[in-house]
Formats: sequence, structure tokens, C-alpha cells
Amino acid sequence: ADALNRYMKQGEVLQINSCNITMMRDYTVKKVAITCSPVRDEKAQMLGYAVAIVEKAHAETAKPAEVKAAAPVAEASISPLENQVIQNSFFVKRGSMLVKVYLENIYWLQAMDNYVIIQTKEDQFVIHATMKDIESKLPTDNFMRVHRSFIISLDKVSVMDESTVVINDKTIPIGKSYKEIFMNKINLL
Repeated sequence: ADALNRYMKQGEVLQINSCNITMMRDYTVKKVAITCSPVRDEKAQMLGYAVAIVEKAHAETAKPAEVKAAAPVAEASISPLENQVIQNSFFVKRGSMLVKVYLENIYWLQAMDNYVIIQTKEDQFVIHATMKDIESKLPTDNFMRVHRSFIISLDKVSVMDESTVVINDKTIPIGKSYKEIFMNKINLL
């Protein structure tokens, strides 16, 4: 608990490679790895912490009388926390931090090989993901894929013609296979 408090105050990632937790439901003991990461918004303001508890492959179960003392705190190589959309935002890993990105602040997303660039008004985030994965997590009422390499926020479009849209001085192409769907989705007078 002291190590957790110290890490939380410093805003660092705490990784515990192996410890035992007791399940309150049936009092079984599970061997787990725990990662506690600070969560920050786009302006690096601390929002809280995300805790990931991963059951170890060779979990031990025991009754309360057989409970062993928890293993000492150690560094772990736990797989990185996945990017997840939660209501109106999602978290993006930047270094050892998780940064909260609000959907309303996203202008466009651009595919670059196995990476996706998320462009907001003030920042740019590069994540290891595919456009298909990202597209499936974004709400379709405000985000639309307009090109094999671009997903845009529809409410950020300021100018457009039949083959491009302009968002914040960035000209984005509209792919032929996306053009009809895009034109049907926008409001024209």
C-alpha cells in the first residue's frame, strides 16, 4: 500500500509482477499481475488512475486458511493497456501515461502503415493500431471514413468539393468508394 501511494503521488506507473488477491465471492485466491497507470487529459492534467488486473496463467486457488503472503513488489512485463472508447472519450498510451482524448476534440485520423495518427486541435497522437480497429470503436454518427487512409469528424468539415474536404486548413481526399456514402450523410441545402 505504501508503494502504491508513493507511485500515485508521483504520477508514475506501478507494476506488480506477481501477487495474490482474494475473491470475495468464494474466497479463492488468484495469482495476478497488476498495472496501475496515471490517466491524463490532453493538457496533461491528472484525471485519475487506470488499474489492470491480469490473472496469471498458472493461478493458484486456496481457501482463506491456506492464503499465502503476497509476493513482493517487482517490475512486470504486462502487455500495454489497450486503447478503449469509453462514452465520449478514449485513452491513448503516450510513453508510460494514458492520455484521455475527447472525441469532440478529434479533427481527423490518418493511417500510416501499422500506425494511426489522431489529430486534435492542439495535439497529435500516434498509436499502434489499424484503421479498421479504430473505425469500429468510433461512433458512426459523427465520424466517417472518407478514404482508405482517413477518418474525419463530420462536424469539423469547413469546406468541401466532390473529391476533398478541408478541416482546419488540412485538405483530405475523398476516395471514390466512399464518395456516395459521404455525400448522402452530409447536410446539403
